[in-house]
Order: sequence, then structure tokens, then C-alpha cells
Amino acid sequence: MALLLIGVADKNAAQPKFEGCWIIAFSPGINHYYVVGFPPEAHFRVNSHDPDQTLADIYAQGVAQQLGYVFVRDAIQAAYTAVTVQAVVTLDRNDLADLTTKVGGVSLGGQLLMGSSLAAAYDTQSFDGVDARMSFQRQAFQTLFQSLAGQQWSPGSVAAYLLQLPGALQPADAAALNDLVASAPALQNSELTWTVVGATHATGPAP
Repeated sequence: MALLLIGVADKNAAQPKFEGCWIIAFSPGINHYYVVGFPPEAHFRVNSHDPDQTLADIYAQGVAQQLGYVFVRDAIQAAYTAVTVQAVVTLDRNDLADLTTKVGGVSLGGQLLMGSSLAAAYDTQSFDGVDARMSFQRQAFQTLFQSLAGQQWSPGSVAAYLLQLPGALQPADAAALNDLVASAPALQNSELTWTVVGATHATGPAP
């Protein structure tokens, strides 16, 4: 079972800048979450007849056709046939700033980051290329996961937080998210494995 997170700079922009996306997958009854990160530079095909394109370009095409995340979701599922995305959530920098503030910040590199300081630190890492950006994402995600678990957040409370965010979910995704978290393992007892798909993506089974 899988949730697709789409990251953009600003959900309210006419053409939101695509910052990346992540699949969070789990098997009911197993205390393990798998996160697969996809940088904007990763190449996919929307269908077998299309040329390879970056996820950033694929997302921009979907937005231009008023389809939002649909092309990105379909391109990833076409490549990773073992993954079925049940729900899609779109988050922007303000959403992440709010969440990190709610948990009291995330500690990275000896600094406590929350709110806009997290985005500023991420932008600093971005100057060093894709690997640095994805490493920062991994550390931030793992630290945030630990903070949520330590503060007794449940999958249901995470879903409730996401559902109240303006523009984060389409109506069909909101219902699917509630169904998804009903089978999700507790954060407190679960391991987390992080994988990154490189900028040049080769199609294959889900990791």
C-alpha cells in the first residue's frame, strides 16, 4: 500500500515549482515503512509511446492541462508496477514549515531547524547538487519521523493533519487516505528504509 507525496514550492502559484516526490509504502501487519525519493531530474515516461522526460517537466505538463499530479503518478506507477498508489498528497514549503514547528523542529547537522529555517538550509544544500539535496531530504524525513513517533502521533493523526491543509488533497484522495492509514503500522514500533531513484531512472520492479 502506498502514499505519494508531491512536493512543490508554493501550491498557490499559477505554475507551482516541482521540488520532488516521495512514495511511502508499507505492508499491513509489518512494522516497516519504505520511502522512495524521486528528484525533479529523474527521467520517466508517462506511457510507452512518450520519450523520457524529467519528472519536473512531466509535472508541469499535468498542471498546464489542469490535471495536477496525474502524469507524475502514472509515470511512476508505469515504471514501478508492483506499487499501487492509493492516495496522493501535495505539500508545499509552508506546509512543511508548519509541521516542523508543530513538532518543535528537526535537528540536522547540530542545528534545530523549523519553519522557514528548514527551507533555507535545504536551499543551501541544493547548491551542491542532487546528491546533497537528497541526503538532506533523507535526514530531514527520518528526523521528522522520529519526532512524530516520539510525540505519539499515530497514522490517523498524521492523516488528520494532512486533511486540514488547504489544497493538499483532492476529495477522492481524502477518502482513500483514511482507508490507507487504517492499515498503517504504528510509527512508534516501525523501522524506516529510505531509497533514492537516481536522475537517470531505469524502469524495473519496485524496490
